Amino acid sequence: LKSMGHEVWPVHTVHFSNHPGYEHVRGSVVPATEITALFEGLVLNGWTRDCQAVLGGYMGSVENARATQAAVVDLKKSHSNAEYLCDPVMGDNPEGVYVSQDLVDYYRYDACHRADVLTPNVFELELLTGMRCTSPAEVQKAALSLIALGVDTVLVTSVGEYQNLATIGAMAITADQAWQVEAPRLEQTAKGAGDAFAALWLGHRLQGLPIELALSQAVSGVHHLLTESQNKPAGELPLVQCVQEAIKPANL
Repeated sequence: LKSMGHEVWPVHTVHFSNHPGYEHVRGSVVPATEITALFEGLVLNGWTRDCQAVLGGYMGSVENARATQAAVVDLKKSHSNAEYLCDPVMGDNPEGVYVSQDLVDYYRYDACHRADVLTPNVFELELLTGMRCTSPAEVQKAALSLIALGVDTVLVTSVGEYQNLATIGAMAITADQAWQVEAPRLEQTAKGAGDAFAALWLGHRLQGLPIELALSQAVSGVHHLLTESQNKPAGELPLVQCVQEAIKPANL
């Protein structure tokens, strides 16, 4: 987001030595009271006066998710047009769920009523809705059930992971439209692709691109990162080395 020219105020929900794809991880989840205090500091200094969006990712605890939601609610009192993009990080296929059940319940029963944009992968979409999503039509149907709860836009990644296809992609669904973008399937595991996708899509939207073009740019950018990660340890994404290619993919 910073490389795309956006001013960013990071509020960390965890403080880990590395992502959990490695054998050893050290660090801790940041207390929710600290998250609340950091938001207060940003507000008191006037830095959120021109805030256009809040991007929520891995929370670490349900308390952190609720603290973030409370901050967003307060922000929207004076910035009603500020967009809240919630990435409901809960798990994936084949690893399964890797957060606590109370956090899953929070995303299912609270986030769907508060977020403007949700960015689940197919596995997480099934968790949120209780609906099987083995085809684009089923993905759209499940996403529309979330839109009925108050979400404006649902972005779904890993579309096609249940099919033995040469491609995999993402969909953007609103109440009356849907778009799908596909990319060649790569047979490797990488950590953080969903985070990169959410940031890229939001960054392009903030620069004025329509939903479908932001989707295309984000899919192409993540595909480039995944391609370049194939020789990296533990599925590391080469964000620093390839940031310009991720922002402006050459195949567009």
